[in-house]
Amino acid sequence: MQSRRPTQKDIAAIAGVNPATVSMALNNHPHIPERTRNRIRKIAEELNYCPDPMLSALAAYRKRSRPVSFHGTLAWVANATKNGWLQNPHFARYYEGACQQAQRHGYRIEPFHLKEPGLSSRRLASIFHARSIRGLLFGPQPEPNAEIAFPFERFAAVAFGHGLARPLLHSVATAHFRATVQVIERLKALGYRRIAHTMTAFQDRKVGYHCLAGYLLEQFLSRDELIVPSVDLDYDPPAFQRWFKKTKPDAIVTGNLRILPMLEKLGLRVPDDVGVACPCLPCGEGVLSGISEDAVNIGRVAVDTLVALLLSDECGVPAQPRKVLVEGSWIEGGTVVRQPGATCPAGVDSEKREGI
Repeated sequence: MQSRRPTQKDIAAIAGVNPATVSMALNNHPHIPERTRNRIRKIAEELNYCPDPMLSALAAYRKRSRPVSFHGTLAWVANATKNGWLQNPHFARYYEGACQQAQRHGYRIEPFHLKEPGLSSRRLASIFHARSIRGLLFGPQPEPNAEIAFPFERFAAVAFGHGLARPLLHSVATAHFRATVQVIERLKALGYRRIAHTMTAFQDRKVGYHCLAGYLLEQFLSRDELIVPSVDLDYDPPAFQRWFKKTKPDAIVTGNLRILPMLEKLGLRVPDDVGVACPCLPCGEGVLSGISEDAVNIGRVAVDTLVALLLSDECGVPAQPRKVLVEGSWIEGGTVVRQPGATCPAGVDSEKREGI
């Protein structure tokens, strides 16, 4: 006859604690001392304890059915002066999504600014400790390869984007590589063949060269299709004019929105004379065609990731940081158009790439 499943009451009896303490310890609750948590986990392993999936599902249902209680404050740490980062549409939408999701989890978000006069990282950490703020969201960095000196030991932290080089934290970012591949495949499906990539060097560094990597992969896989080599325009109108007249692309993949007035000065009409698509649109609004990164959703995912770290009591700089990449969606816009003689229906990839 099969023996009955060990329960949390059995663990509590052996450990000499009440069942509530066992439940909190198995869920890494910070109010239970680490030594007690480790002792209870060891007893659970010796008993081959495994949670009852039906009871776990019932507990989760009851938790979802209850009104969300207030758990505290999460800090949004901006490597900037007060509110300067809100002028960036991507950053503002990350913050909007983060605030929405924090409220669903029972938290509120309060912004703090590392560049404020007289505010050091040590001072900010002491403020967080005094106010029992344990979860930190490090907003997108204004410059690539940023470094932040901060005492992370007592905090769970998640960063946005690819800009924070040191320390490497758990992070959430747009899937720029996939977005670039999807944009080029969409352009090919519409009949474009001379497709250029024109991100600036600064933009490439900000996204960890993921857009350039997607473009170079498409170049490598293009076989007999001609894709114009990448160029760093660096917002130089004369250089752009010389490059365009020499290479004559029929479509441009770019995050440099100043290209539109540059094309207009050349007497070129978009999309009639040349198509333009962006792999990193902040939202699904506007005239540009491309991939909307859904910045609001990225903010939500970042908060979900941070709350999971808090629940598992994961603090400090991780030994193996995890990066969550969130894919966007194609926005039709008005800057690309189906080309004469295109053999593939609009919206269908011209060639499937397995594993991309």
